[in-house]
Amino acid sequence: TVNDGRLADVLLDGEDVTWAIREPEVDRNVSAVSAHAEVRHALLPVQRRIASGAPVVMVGRDIGTVVNPEACVKIFLNASAEERARRRTTEVIARGGEADYATVLAEIKRRDHVDSTRAVSPLEQAADAIVIETDGASAEEAAREIESIVRSRVAMPEPRHGG
Repeated sequence: TVNDGRLADVLLDGEDVTWAIREPEVDRNVSAVSAHAEVRHALLPVQRRIASGAPVVMVGRDIGTVVNPEACVKIFLNASAEERARRRTTEVIARGGEADYATVLAEIKRRDHVDSTRAVSPLEQAADAIVIETDGASAEEAAREIESIVRSRVAMPEPRHGG
């Protein structure tokens, strides 16, 4: 694990793409690619196979409604477009990149609209999802709330802290 603020490592054929997949160019195109029925058709069995194995945390705009509607815990993290733009701008600048808040905000609003109005696997909250509003909350605060919800619904061992 690289200590550069990431929450997880993302590898593609052994190459670290953790930050590359968060670049503005990827954000601009991910909605258009995921709107193709062929892409969804190809990914769905893979995502479902992952969900059917060991306990897993999955993130996506259709996980609780399409990919794994039978999940034992569904959490819908919500933050305003303004909050998400602030976070993304701060993240990019902290990594040494350049980001303009107004541009990031416009792109987030565009993606939300495209994702929520697409015909295939649109962004929507599952009826049985627990909504967590994260405006003004830190990642750590949101993680603690999620952990509390999961522990209340699923038998889990207590975490081991320390080394």
